[in-house]
Amino acid sequence: MCARTLSPEADLSQLPLKAVKDFDPQDAARSCAADWDRMWNQPAQGSEPEVPEPTRFAACCFPSTQPDSGKSSATDSQGKLGGPVIYPADDYPTTEAACAAIGSKPVTGG
Repeated sequence: MCARTLSPEADLSQLPLKAVKDFDPQDAARSCAADWDRMWNQPAQGSEPEVPEPTRFAACCFPSTQPDSGKSSATDSQGKLGGPVIYPADDYPTTEAACAAIGSKPVTGG
């Protein structure tokens, strides 16, 4: 999945099957950037895209949520987090910092 913004409540879009098969957490930008405009920008002809393509991305586990309030819940347990989601991370120096900002952890492994 690819997120539109770095937020636990971000809009998500399913990556195409080829991108899912080729997913590499060490190169998250490739997986999301290739289809950014298809997922988020389909502006009227001659207009600017509404959501500029980020220059950096982070592959984070989807943050768990508390069903009663919908607020994200920071957790130290990787098992309580969801599957991989690629988030824009332009404002963060590292993947760890970007994921921590939404109460998550980076996707590990390959």
